[in-house]
Amino acid sequence: MIFMILDILKNSLDYTLKDKIAFIKLSLLSLFSFLIVPFIMIEGYCYRIIKIQLASFINANDPLPSYSNIKELLVDGLKIIFVNFAYSIPIIIAIFLGYNHIINITDSGLTINVSSGALVIAIIFLIGFLTFLFSKVAIVHMIYKKSIYAAFKINELKSLIEDIKAFNYFKFFIGYMILVLGILIILFLVIAFIGSIFQFNYVSVNLYFITLGLDLTILLLIYITVAYPLIRIFESRAIASIYNMRE
Repeated sequence: MIFMILDILKNSLDYTLKDKIAFIKLSLLSLFSFLIVPFIMIEGYCYRIIKIQLASFINANDPLPSYSNIKELLVDGLKIIFVNFAYSIPIIIAIFLGYNHIINITDSGLTINVSSGALVIAIIFLIGFLTFLFSKVAIVHMIYKKSIYAAFKINELKSLIEDIKAFNYFKFFIGYMILVLGILIILFLVIAFIGSIFQFNYVSVNLYFITLGLDLTILLLIYITVAYPLIRIFESRAIASIYNMRE
């Protein structure tokens, strides 16, 4: 089973760059996602990726979806945003309640409670994983059933998780986190190395929300236009493939 998960991760990664033009379009949407509408379109595009994979199988030579029918793209994007928000409420509450147990802000500065904070962080991580698990299964189930109500049928979702086996999603979760962290670390090291040569950190760039050094600005732009769309395509393809593993 673990080899099947690795196969899904590999196939999903290969799938991200199958259509360079489609990827570039998603990169442009990511760049302007602060305008809200492009962000909704990205979510709608992920909806289409999941929909294609649900009708296919692992290692199928599926194309990346088109951007046609913008209205449908926006409606589908709003569905995913709504489901993600609904399932993120428990983790938001957990972070809000646990914040004071982890961090203390005093006149002398900010301190972290290592003893009590470790347990709270572990609980938040557990809630985060369960939130991730249910939200991803809910989104794929909604698309499979073609009904937003299906995303909130908890008994059906629990049965699906049992059929798929939660451990498969846990392995995907770990692989997903390793991919994201790996991309961020590689980007940081490459930009830091180039920045140290050309002294990018001495050049300030005023963005519309913050002022950063040129090195961090380049890192942010590369993440937004390259890493983020790659991660979203990878995630959408993978969670649909794992859903198809249900017994």
